[in-house]
Amino acid sequence: SDLGTATLTVHLTGANDAPTLSATGLSPTFTENGSAVTLFSGPSASAAESGQSLNQLILTVSNVADGSSELLQVDGSTLALTHGNSLTTASHGVSASVSLSGGVATVTLDKAGGLSTSVMQSLIDGLGYRNTSESPSTSNRVVTLTSLRDTGGTANGGQDTTVLAIASTVTVISVNDAPTDITLSASSLNLSAATASTPVATLGVADLDTSDTHSYALVSGSGDADNGRFVLSGNTLQVGGAALSAGTYSLRLQVTDNGGLSYTKAVTVTVVDDVAPTLDAPGSTPAGDASGVAPSANLQLHFDEAIAFGTSGTITLRNVTTGTVVQTWNVATPGDLGSGNGQIAISGSTLTLNPTATLDEASRYAVRIAPTALRDTAGNAFAGIADDTTYRITTGVTDSAPPALLAIQRASPSTELTRSGSVSFTLRFNEAVTNADLADFALSTSGTATG
Repeated sequence: SDLGTATLTVHLTGANDAPTLSATGLSPTFTENGSAVTLFSGPSASAAESGQSLNQLILTVSNVADGSSELLQVDGSTLALTHGNSLTTASHGVSASVSLSGGVATVTLDKAGGLSTSVMQSLIDGLGYRNTSESPSTSNRVVTLTSLRDTGGTANGGQDTTVLAIASTVTVISVNDAPTDITLSASSLNLSAATASTPVATLGVADLDTSDTHSYALVSGSGDADNGRFVLSGNTLQVGGAALSAGTYSLRLQVTDNGGLSYTKAVTVTVVDDVAPTLDAPGSTPAGDASGVAPSANLQLHFDEAIAFGTSGTITLRNVTTGTVVQTWNVATPGDLGSGNGQIAISGSTLTLNPTATLDEASRYAVRIAPTALRDTAGNAFAGIADDTTYRITTGVTDSAPPALLAIQRASPSTELTRSGSVSFTLRFNEAVTNADLADFALSTSGTATG
């Protein structure tokens, strides 16, 4: 029999093949403050089919820890590896974006319409890493090319993306930087607190290497005049073994990091006078509670520091024996101030009272001072004296010899008889006497009066 003839038609539909890429990871070393290091060499890329291009490259960077200091050099531009950052590259207009999660930065490079294989190879060849931190994390950064995509699409089961695992490990070396400054939490303290071992300030340091540890010392050199008045306990500056007086103190400090680099700085600490002056009654002239003081003497009140008159207030001299005010001076009245009779004056730490009149003999006197009348040179007001005991003195008697009887004379008329009912006599002394009465005298049987 005749054999039939059949015609078989086979329709072939093309499917896209995935692109290919090979490259060598250089695993470079980046040293702090250095230039960007190249990550890959010898890249070879292919879109597999002619007429296609490469439109996406994805890579990851691990152990990203230094924020915007971590940089990827890509296609002539610098991309900071911070979450959400994006840019369009300078050389070929590639869109670059960053997603950061758990220390891993995923960088996606897209180009609408794609790049030729030669341009993609050039882009990969130019990838670089740089870190501008002065204290970079030294964990290795692993840069991995994870996928490459072409423009062929996925129709008919085609493959447009190749999964990659081409890695380059960057070793990061941190360089020790010297400290650049010493800071003090305070540069002054009050005199009332400037006692031995009192903390003055906490010391701090400016150091680009934020993970460094530091030690502090007082060192010799310019500005060290008062080093001996202070001590250091760790990073705490303290008053030394003796209290400080008011004034400005100069000292020289040094900070050294754990890498042995140091910085030295001269600083000043000011002790602010916040202590009011006090009266030194025992050291005054005459001393407080002195007796036998000459009635003509001036009173010199001594204080523990230099003083000045306040803007208002009075100073009063009282006779405690009679309960009377002898004299009042007003510090706001110019005529009351001076070194003349009846005036008051200040010299250094001494207040001098010059009463107008000589004081009574054998009398107690006290000085009262209003709280606003006196102050020290820093403006701290003397608390004042409001009683008659804080500063008091007792005057003496100028003539210490007893009176002498010079004569006894019969009073006139001279014809008066001694047998009359009364007889008058005049007693003459060498000086005026007071408080004499009949009880001081007696008439003897011989007729001579004594007393």
